[in-house]
Amino acid sequence: MPSKIITEELKQEIIKYYLSQPMTIKQVADKYNLCSPTITKILANIPKYPKAKLYNPNLKEHFFQTIDNEIAAYFLGLLITDGNVFIDRNSRRQASISITL
Repeated sequence: MPSKIITEELKQEIIKYYLSQPMTIKQVADKYNLCSPTITKILANIPKYPKAKLYNPNLKEHFFQTIDNEIAAYFLGLLITDGNVFIDRNSRRQASISITL
């Protein structure tokens, strides 16, 4: 399979498309028929949308600012006892939450 030539014009088009709305790298790769690592290299210096806004635009960013209901207290307790928050600096990803029961 012949490789696709990535011109400066194509790079600028990809960047403009990516910045037009929150989307995943895979969505951009699918649109331009390129692999995700190629898109990642093109977008390496472009500010990323917060990952949570990609999947849930109705995210309550300040959910834990005041623990004033049973649901917030339960989830915070679950996260403190069985979870963790971490950043994998090698993959340049945003912070992640992991819960293991």
